[in-house]
Amino acid sequence: MAVFPHRSGQGDHPLRRNARVLLAALACIALIFGFFSIQQHRADMRATTRAVSGSSTTLVHRKVPAPDGTHTLNKSAVPAINASPGTHTNAQNKGTTVDWRAASGGAQPKLSEYKNLSITVDLSAQRVYVCSNGKTIYTMIASTGLNDSTPHGDFTINGRGDHFYNPSDGWGADYWVSFRNNVFLFHTVPTKQDAGTYVVSEAVKLGHPASHGCVRLTLSDAKWFYDQVPDGTPVHIS
Repeated sequence: MAVFPHRSGQGDHPLRRNARVLLAALACIALIFGFFSIQQHRADMRATTRAVSGSSTTLVHRKVPAPDGTHTLNKSAVPAINASPGTHTNAQNKGTTVDWRAASGGAQPKLSEYKNLSITVDLSAQRVYVCSNGKTIYTMIASTGLNDSTPHGDFTINGRGDHFYNPSDGWGADYWVSFRNNVFLFHTVPTKQDAGTYVVSEAVKLGHPASHGCVRLTLSDAKWFYDQVPDGTPVHIS
């Protein structure tokens, strides 16, 4: 009987078997990659949805920073303006009575009813003029910096806070409004460390240069200025 040598079929050829294994492995890899891509896409969509939803309902409140060189204190709220008279005299004011608690310019206007607001500080007169369309609508008595230390020029209202304290000189103030980099401010007459602890010996200097460069105002004027003069209001000092 004749014996014929065995021939492998085409499907059993080693090269074809290797090709089928390689194709199967590539298919598995593609399926796995596709699965994880879909899962990541779904996770990204859920995160985006949460972010959009949260942004429409959540507001981020940022505390106004204290002026440079100061620190925030744990303190009670700034007290309401005390209606009792704060009139005193001293030698610097040559016997003139100074009411450092009251509004120094009479009835204080509601600034939301006025347009094109601006502030002018007259260093020689020690006065602050609040203007609308270039016309003065309210005048305040002030104390600017000793030795011409209040900066001259044009600035912009750019921040505010209820109280600060500077440990380097032992003084603070209430109702501050910045006109230059949270360093130069409009504010009340000086306080001690706590809000509302006003230094009478400094308060009676209103109308004369007395500060380190800031612009001091009466309690009522400072509170009104803090409440009503918006950020972005131009300030001219000369």
